[in-house]
Amino acid sequence: MKLHKKAIEAGFLVALIIVLTSFVLIAGTIFRFISTADDAQAEALCKDSL
Repeated sequence: MKLHKKAIEAGFLVALIIVLTSFVLIAGTIFRFISTADDAQAEALCKDSL
């Protein structure tokens, strides 16, 4: 019975690592897109102010 419990714990840890890695990758992509959009808006605002 102990071996079965360890297998469940190992599976949970693997799933948790996959979820955390996916979250980091998705968040990184979103933040990169947002920062690119902010740069474009800042450039347009600067050009309009002149």
